[in-house]
Amino acid sequence: MKIFNLKYVLILSALFILPTSLIESAVLINEVQIKPTEDRFIELYNSGSSEVDLTGWYLQRKTATAESFGSLVSKKYFENKNIPAKGFFVISRSELSQSDIIFESLTLTESNTIQLKDSGQEVRSIIGWGDVSGSVSSNPAEGKSINRDGSNWIIGIPTPGEENTNEVDEEELTEEEQETVEDTGILRISSRIIIPKTIIAGIPFLLGSETKSNKGGTYYIGKFVWNFGDGQSYQFKDNSPFNYTYEYEGEYLLSLSYYDNIFSELPESSTNLKVKVIPAEISISSLGGYQNPYVEIENKTNYDIPLSGWIMIAGNKSFIFPEGTFISARNKIKISPKITGFTGDDIRRVSITSPNSIINSIYPAYVVPKIKSVSNITKEGGVVNQDIVSQKDTEMKIAQAEDKVGLVEEEEIKKSETIDLNLLVASAGDKEITKSKSAYPFIGLGVIIILGVTSFLLLKKKALPEKKEIGDDFDLVE
Repeated sequence: MKIFNLKYVLILSALFILPTSLIESAVLINEVQIKPTEDRFIELYNSGSSEVDLTGWYLQRKTATAESFGSLVSKKYFENKNIPAKGFFVISRSELSQSDIIFESLTLTESNTIQLKDSGQEVRSIIGWGDVSGSVSSNPAEGKSINRDGSNWIIGIPTPGEENTNEVDEEELTEEEQETVEDTGILRISSRIIIPKTIIAGIPFLLGSETKSNKGGTYYIGKFVWNFGDGQSYQFKDNSPFNYTYEYEGEYLLSLSYYDNIFSELPESSTNLKVKVIPAEISISSLGGYQNPYVEIENKTNYDIPLSGWIMIAGNKSFIFPEGTFISARNKIKISPKITGFTGDDIRRVSITSPNSIINSIYPAYVVPKIKSVSNITKEGGVVNQDIVSQKDTEMKIAQAEDKVGLVEEEEIKKSETIDLNLLVASAGDKEITKSKSAYPFIGLGVIIILGVTSFLLLKKKALPEKKEIGDDFDLVE
């Protein structure tokens, strides 16, 4: 009997624990924007206290006239994806700095219903808008989104990847609903971070914020504390825009806290935003000819990159890309000489520079020539190390190398004009000298000896007295 009761206790305990765990890991559809088309997104929110693995999850969609749901975002896009506790997860049609899944075929139109299913095919969240059964909202206008506000839904400002502002778009409300909003006694303040869609490593970008209340008030002064997620934080007295630079690519959690005065310790509002920083892979892929001196630019990333403020330099001329210029992902564009003003002489070498004056690409690329004399100098004195010459100082290194080569050649010429006696002596005993060449010194020496002996004898003969006959000085006596 005790065992029987114990089983019931365990079953009842499990029933109490199971709903609790499901509630703690509740993943809900939190926000939807349907137009403009390129800005479509669906935002999920994890209201639980633990991270949830979304592998095997998927989204379905049904139109107002359809009888059943069809596939919207399949399981393969959620493979190995996670949503953190109290965190957001964004599925977007085009690249957003907050995107977790980029699904270019994301289809959301007026009067739709979408539902989220887990790996066990259970419906976790469902939302409909427009003229559908169970609709929670009217069709949102362009640039507006359907936001979850607790158990209610409102049409307001899109906030993908961050807390909903809960700011009601009063233009979408009836007069009765507007009066309800105005009469509410609860003051709610929320902040929104404003950044470009694409942020490139090493290049400054403009960063701003907007802090408002549900009463329509906007806050410009107070204490605005920024944390960029890379070890850096700033504190300002107002919400004026400013420039910031992420030095390296990666994902950073950018946060903003607003305090109503500089002495406050508790923030009136806090928000954070996941920022994706991509490498600056913009390069010059080709140049035109003398008659058609175009410049072709290539974007090697998977993201649309703004070219505003980038500079192309050719010869003594430069061209600055105007505000609003973009190059799409994995794409090449040709810039006409009619726009740049470049000539055939100018484009012998062209460079493209980012707005902060960092050379990003040079075409044709600098190549250090292999100079034999420079290699010898490198081995002996370490003047130039060709293996580590960087692209930026290549010209200077080449010039230095040419100067060194010139010095070496001058030294060689001077040496060639000077007679080295040691070399002459050494050459006399060189085994490689041929017999015909080695005989010349001996022949010359013999001629000198003969001439010397002959001269000596001639001089001696002139110096001797003349001989007299014996008979002239003496008489012979018998």
